[in-house]
Amino acid sequence: MPVRLVQPRASGKPFRTGRFAYVFVQCITTAEVSLVVIVGARLYEESGVSGFRLDNLGLQPGSKRKAKRKGRGIVVGQGNNCGFGMRGQTSRLGPGVRKGFEGGQMPLYRRLPKLRRSLELIN
Repeated sequence: MPVRLVQPRASGKPFRTGRFAYVFVQCITTAEVSLVVIVGARLYEESGVSGFRLDNLGLQPGSKRKAKRKGRGIVVGQGNNCGFGMRGQTSRLGPGVRKGFEGGQMPLYRRLPKLRRSLELIN
């Protein structure tokens, strides 16, 4: 759908509130005007050139974070147990419990019958 930018203000720049930019866009064929909210893209440069291009797209601030190093004591700032709980198998190092383990209860994949082929009698 071909669209063109409608400039609601004399400066031609969009309304901005923090990370959001509000732009009015008008369809060329139907002349329908709609409001577009643009998040996290630096669309309008100092020269007044507008539009999505590969050189003016950017990440939102805070979207890339370093991974938290868990299990390194209280010096990391995660608390004494760093969210793993006090005791038990899941708080220890290592792989933990296997897939399908239900704490000693007979697991579901052993409770259900096996898939059997149904054979047709010929004679």
